[in-house]
This record gives sequence, structure tokens and C-alpha cells, in this order.
Amino acid sequence: MTRLFQTLKIESFFVEFEKTIANEIDSYSEPDILSLNIDNTVVNLLRKFKLTIPSLNKDAISNHIIEKMVDGHQLPSGTRFRPGAKYPIEIVNYTVPFQGDLRFFEYIPTTYGGAIVDAEIQGKQLIIPLTLFCKVTGNDAIIEQISKDLVRKIENIELNLNYLTNDVQRYIPVLESKLRSVIDQKIRHVKLKKESSDKLNPFKK
Repeated sequence: MTRLFQTLKIESFFVEFEKTIANEIDSYSEPDILSLNIDNTVVNLLRKFKLTIPSLNKDAISNHIIEKMVDGHQLPSGTRFRPGAKYPIEIVNYTVPFQGDLRFFEYIPTTYGGAIVDAEIQGKQLIIPLTLFCKVTGNDAIIEQISKDLVRKIENIELNLNYLTNDVQRYIPVLESKLRSVIDQKIRHVKLKKESSDKLNPFKK
């Protein structure tokens, strides 16, 4: 189970992202570097390493009710139970499909909002388990409460995804500027190295 948007600050993602692109640039051969057009290279790099914030496919949300046996102390406050006895409850596992880079669910946006949401990430799906530690089947009042809880959690997830989108939109121009500088320095260095190499050969005309 993952606590969404709680692991690392988004700034740490950007640092690692820049390292990934820097490694890509470092892999270019010197002849390739000398032929680079800076603006085109920046565009191509950002296209290759596109930052895609996840978006939830709410129309495709599904659920599965499962039964589980729990100790009495896990039941709602005020419920009578016998020590050592097990009691059946039902858990609703909601499956929420999404598109985009799942890594962003780990990162804390610059502006964080909403309540904490725990979910399991399976491929391109979030699994959100909800329960009131009682039977759900045939209990309309409980069904309504769990449905409202799901709506709140989805709203919280989308709120933080929107905050991350804003972070990325502010970051891209900064990144573009950094990449132009890195590529320009790379080109200058290779040119200077080539000029120095040519000067070291007294027989070259």
C-alpha cells in the first residue's frame, strides 16, 4: 500500500530528471555534438523525456466487495465483541484506471492539499480499499457512506495531480533554459578540444 503524494518532494524528482537528460546528452558522440542545433535538441529531448502527470479515468472505475475476518477491537467504536473472536466485515476494493507516469503518485507537490489517500498501484491502476468495518452488501446506508468517501478521495487525488501539473508547467521553462546552457557548453567544449587537438599536430596544415 502506498500513501499517495507523501514520499518525496517534487523538487527531488526534477533533480533526478535533469540527471537522466544530462546522461542522454553525455552519450552523444563529439561529431554529433558539433552538428547539434540547440533549440531543436531541447525540443527533441523534452519530447523524448516527456513529463506526463497522471489523469484518472473515472468513467472506468470498478469495484469488488471482499469479505475479511477481523478481531473485535477493529470493529467500530461501541460495538460489542468477545475477546479472541473473529468477525466478518466487507471491504470494497475500487479499481481506478489512469494514464500517465505513475511515479508522480509518490511525490509531494509544492502546494499540498486534501486528506491522505492510501492506495495500491498496480500497473496503470490504483486500487483503493474502503471499509466501515461492517457488512456492505444490502446495506444502503453503508453503501452511500463508502460512495461519498470514494468521491472525497478521488477529489483529493485530482487536486494534488493538478498541483503537480502546475509544478511541471513552472519547471519546464527553467529546464529549457538549463538544457540550452548545458548543450551550448558541450558544443563549445568539443570545438575547443578539436581546435586544441589540431594545434597539437604540427604536420597538419
